[in-house]
Amino acid sequence: MPVRELEAASESPVSLEMMKAHLRVQSTSEDALIQLYIRAATRAVEGYTRRALVQRAFVQTLDEFPCDAEIQLKMSRLVEVTKVEYVSVDGAVVEWDEENYSTDASGLFGRIVKKLGVVWPWTLVREPAAVRITFIAGYGETGETVPEGLQVGILLLAANFYERRVPVADGMIQEVPLTYRYLLDIYKIFSV
Repeated sequence: MPVRELEAASESPVSLEMMKAHLRVQSTSEDALIQLYIRAATRAVEGYTRRALVQRAFVQTLDEFPCDAEIQLKMSRLVEVTKVEYVSVDGAVVEWDEENYSTDASGLFGRIVKKLGVVWPWTLVREPAAVRITFIAGYGETGETVPEGLQVGILLLAANFYERRVPVADGMIQEVPLTYRYLLDIYKIFSV
């Protein structure tokens, strides 16, 4: 059930100004590098916690509809499901009517639950990614909506990238400080 991002976030959870203040950098000569580190740290935090930070669209694919009554979405902080499509037995892409299912965003992961008496549609046999669920996930539309602990995790990780530009120094492998892990483990979703 791979999930892929359909669009980039409209803004970063951590601004360049916030990152430069954290680093105590005043020059603009490394702004592009610092922004690269912010983006990399944001991706790492999202991957580690399995949460979208700033709202954006994702698509989750399945080879077929499940046997049970629900589909769990694999990116946390579901806002809404925008469409469910499938490849029918005749090879056509069909949008499944939203009156056939309900969405639930109350748990760690959102889910789609087919309504009572409704049967999942048949899909084309052995068609990879025959079911496509498009949805919006994230804390909000701006970086200010992201919890502070996650913002601090991005700041710490990006600062680590900036200050230790190579993973090995003096023959020793450097690990990200434990503070980063303590902050993010609060938000990490360990299993589905």
